[in-house]
Amino acid sequence: MKTKEINVKTLDTHWDCECNEQYIHSKADRMTCPVCGTDEANSPDSRINEMTECNIFKTNNRKQDMKEAIKKKIVNKLGISKEWAKDHLIVM
Repeated sequence: MKTKEINVKTLDTHWDCECNEQYIHSKADRMTCPVCGTDEANSPDSRINEMTECNIFKTNNRKQDMKEAIKKKIVNKLGISKEWAKDHLIVM
């Protein structure tokens, strides 16, 4: 049986956590995913093709997206209302 060799190119400036969405993180920004808790030291470098598909090189709103994901997780975990969180919960 012949196996096909796959050449995967990664970028060592980014890493992947275990989340299903927004799983690519910059090593300059964070070393632990605030959503799933995965730590960079135990995670693979990000694949360049996935970074391109997710527009990582073009996205300026990534940090805001992560803040919204963190806020949503806090709201769900603590059982507070979305209305209250909208006016009172700040994620920095």
